Amino acid sequence: MKGDFEFIPNEPRLYYRQYQGTLNLKFLNVDDLVVAGTKKAAGNVKAQMLSKYKLKDLVEIHLTLGYEVRHDRVSGLLTQSAS
Repeated sequence: MKGDFEFIPNEPRLYYRQYQGTLNLKFLNVDDLVVAGTKKAAGNVKAQMLSKYKLKDLVEIHLTLGYEVRHDRVSGLLTQSAS
């Protein structure tokens, strides 16, 4: 399932890869999958996953592991805070 992603030691649910010169992260938690990276890189992961598994794409993350995720569309940054 992790494709060309590599396991990060001491982080059992976090994987990484280099994709067209950018860092791409994949975080797995029970039945949730969070992908971080450029739109193109995240789209690549999404396409790979959808070709193999039945998934529901929630598009943007808003809450994960007790953290609220905020999207600043002007700067393109994501921030998180405890909810």
